[in-house]
Amino acid sequence: MDLREADRADDLVLNEIVWRSVKGAGSPMPSPVRAAFVRPPPRGTAEEDDD
Repeated sequence: MDLREADRADDLVLNEIVWRSVKGAGSPMPSPVRAAFVRPPPRGTAEEDDD
């Protein structure tokens, strides 16, 4: 097995395996939380200069 194959694991399946191994087989796993950080473009970009 190549080490690059480890990154191909489904994140939800892997998280559930870890959750149940720590919390117990009967413990319900909470829903996943997704977050993103979006930065606005800096002032004075070419898009603003075209007006």
